[in-house]
Amino acid sequence: MRKRVIIAFVVSLFAFTSCFKSDIDIPPTHSGVMMYQDAKLSNNYVMFCAELAFKLNVLLESRDGDQPLDEILLVSGTEKGKEIKSNGVDQLFKDIDISFKELESGQWELTFVPNIPQNTYDGSLLISTNRKLLSEVGSNWDVTNSPNKDMSYGGGGIVMDESRGVNIAHLEQDRFWIYVSKFTLYNLLIDPEKKIKTEWALDFYVNKNSSDYTLLGLRNSLYEMVGDASGSVARYGTQLTYEYEIDDNVQAPSPLRYKYNAKLNRSILYEGTEIVNAPGLTILDPHQYPSSEVVIMWKSTIEGSVYYDLTYNGFTVTSLPNLEE
Repeated sequence: MRKRVIIAFVVSLFAFTSCFKSDIDIPPTHSGVMMYQDAKLSNNYVMFCAELAFKLNVLLESRDGDQPLDEILLVSGTEKGKEIKSNGVDQLFKDIDISFKELESGQWELTFVPNIPQNTYDGSLLISTNRKLLSEVGSNWDVTNSPNKDMSYGGGGIVMDESRGVNIAHLEQDRFWIYVSKFTLYNLLIDPEKKIKTEWALDFYVNKNSSDYTLLGLRNSLYEMVGDASGSVARYGTQLTYEYEIDDNVQAPSPLRYKYNAKLNRSILYEGTEIVNAPGLTILDPHQYPSSEVVIMWKSTIEGSVYYDLTYNGFTVTSLPNLEE
C-alpha cells in the first residue's frame, strides 16, 4: 500500500509555503500534490504495520506446532495440475529481509531490513496476536515498536514512538478495522531532541471478498477500504494539520479498491477517491489559493497500469500510468 508520488518526500516548509506566495511559474497543482503526499505518507507508516500483521497470519495459518516460520512451505501456484510449494517467508517478504522470534505464546518480534533500494523501512516490531489467528472473527492484534529496535523510515531518520501502535480487529466475516489513536513519529536527523512530532490518528475499515487466508487466498482476494485519518505532520520546526478521507458517501460511493499484482508481488490500489484537506493553509494566500482541499481519483488502464487525477483549486494534473505507484 506504499505509494511513490511525483515529488520528493523531504521538502522544507519554506519550499511548501513559497508555492502560495511566489511569482515563480510553478504548476497550480504543486501545493496540492505536496499536501496529498504528507497525508498519504502518514497513512503508509500505519498500513505497513498492518501489512506485516496480515502476512504473519498467513504463516501462522500453515504452521505445524512449534515449526520455525522460516521453514514453512506455502502453496504458491500450480503446474500441470500439481501444487507448487515454496518457502513462505520468501514469497511474502521479497522486498525485506526478515526474521521472527516468538517471545511468548501469541507474541512475535519481527526484525527487518530492506533488500531493495526503493524500500527504506527498517527496524523491529512487536505483534501481539492474543493467541488467535487474525482470520478468526473476533480476533484483535496489536502492533507496537519492539523494545530492541525502533521501526524507522528513510534510512533511520524517521522513527515511530515506542509507546503507541496499531490495532487490527476482525469485526465480522472478512471485515477488518485498522485503528490508531496517536501514531507518533520523530525525525531524529533533524530533530534529535524530539521536540517536533508527527501525530496521526487513523480509522479504516477493510473488506476482503474471500475467506481464504492462505498465500493464494491473499493474492486472489479483492479488497475495499473506507475511512478517515487526521493529524499534524512535522515539517522542519513546525507542524502542519491535515485531514484525510476516503470518499464513500451516498452521492459518490468510491472506496479504495486493491488487488494483487504478480509483477510487483503485492496488492496495489487501482480505483477509488481520496480527499485531503489542510485546515489553516488558506491564510497564506486566500485569493490565489481559496481552497485547501485536494481530490485524488485513482484509475487503471486496460493493460493494468494505474494512475490518478489530482484536482486542486479547479486545476487537475494526471500522473503517468505506472504499475509502481
